[in-house]
Amino acid sequence: MNKNILPFLFFLLLIISGCQLDSAEQTTKELPPIEEDYKEADNKWGFIDTNGRIVIKAKYDDARNFSEGLAVVLKKGKWGFINREGKEVISPKYKQAWSFAEGLARIETFENKMGFIDKNGTIIIEPTYDEVQDFNEGLARVIKGDDFGFINTKGEEIIPIKYQNAGKFENGFAKVQLKAKFGIIDQTGKEIIPTKYKKTYPISDGLFRIQNNKLYGFVDQTGKEIIPPIFKKAKDFNEGFAVAKKEALYALIDKSGNFVFEPQYNQMWFANESLWAVEKNGKFGYIDNTGNEVIQVEYQNVYSFSDGMAGFQYLDYWGYMNTNGEPVIQPQFGLLWPFKDGVARVFMREGIGVITKKGELATPPKFKDIRDYSEGLARVQTY
Repeated sequence: MNKNILPFLFFLLLIISGCQLDSAEQTTKELPPIEEDYKEADNKWGFIDTNGRIVIKAKYDDARNFSEGLAVVLKKGKWGFINREGKEVISPKYKQAWSFAEGLARIETFENKMGFIDKNGTIIIEPTYDEVQDFNEGLARVIKGDDFGFINTKGEEIIPIKYQNAGKFENGFAKVQLKAKFGIIDQTGKEIIPTKYKKTYPISDGLFRIQNNKLYGFVDQTGKEIIPPIFKKAKDFNEGFAVAKKEALYALIDKSGNFVFEPQYNQMWFANESLWAVEKNGKFGYIDNTGNEVIQVEYQNVYSFSDGMAGFQYLDYWGYMNTNGEPVIQPQFGLLWPFKDGVARVFMREGIGVITKKGELATPPKFKDIRDYSEGLARVQTY
C-alpha cells in the first residue's frame, strides 16, 4: 500500500467514527414531553365587555368564546377554563378542550384520548375515545377506531359504535353511514330512512334532503320519497319552499316539487326574514317566496339577515340594510360581519371595531383581533 495514503485513511476513519458518535448522541438525546413542548403567542388574548373595556387581562395564548358561563383558554401549551371574573376554575392541563354544551365539555388528554368533564373539572366520561363531539339533544357522537356511535351524558352507549360515519342529532334525528350509503336514525337508533342514499342531510321544515345518482330529492319522516331525486342541485326547505335547479338556473320549488316561478338565478339561498338572496348577471338582491323582487337586484354582494340587518356591498364598500332594503348604515367598511345581540364587527381603515345598529362605534379598532360577543363578553387579541 502506498505509504502516502495512510495518513489520509486514518483521517477518514476519525471523521466516520466522529459522525457515528454524533449520530448516537442525537438518537439518545431525550426530547421534552409533548405537554412541555409549546410556543407562547407573541400577542395575548383577553376579554372585553360591551363598552370595550378589558375585563379579563390579555394573558392567554389562545381563547374561545364564553359558553354556559365559562371560556376555554390556552396557557403554556395547555387548555383550561375561566369564569367571567377571569378566575381559572379548571386549571390548564389538557392537550385540547372545547366549550361547554349541555353541562359538559369535551377534552383531549396528552395520550390523544377524548372524554368529558363537568364544570367542576370532574371527569364524567372517561377519555377512552379517539374522538368525541359536543352533546346535542342529550347525545354525543363518538369514534373508536374507524367506527361511529352515540353516548348519553352518563357515558352509556345508546347507539352502537358500528357506523362508518355519523352526524350530530338535530331535531331528533341524525344521519349515519353503512357500507358507503347514508340513512337517518332517531334517538333510539331506529332507521327512519334506510342507509341507501349517496348523501342525506338534517331535517328541515319536516323533510330530509337526499342525494342519489348525483341528483337531489326529499324524503319525509316515514322514509317516503315526497320529491324524487330529479334536481341537479337543491337546498333545504324553509317556510314551505326550497331552492333547486334542474338545468343551469335556480328558482324555488314547493313541497310538490313544482317550480313556483321560472328558474332565472345563478345563485340563490334562504336569507331569513322570509326572504331569499339571489344573484343575476353578477348583481345581488332579495326576493319573496312568490319570486317578487322585494329588494332590488343591484348590489355587488349581500349577506343573510341576522338580528334584522343584512350586510351589502356597493361600490366596493360594505354597509347594512334593514328588511325593507333601506340602507341603515351607509357603505363605508372594507368588510363586516353579521349583527349579533345588537352589535357587529366591522373592518375599518384602522382595524376591526364594533358598531351598534345606529352605526355608532361601541369598541374602537384598537385590538389586533376581536371576535363576536358571547354572553356579554368578546375575546380580543392585544398588540
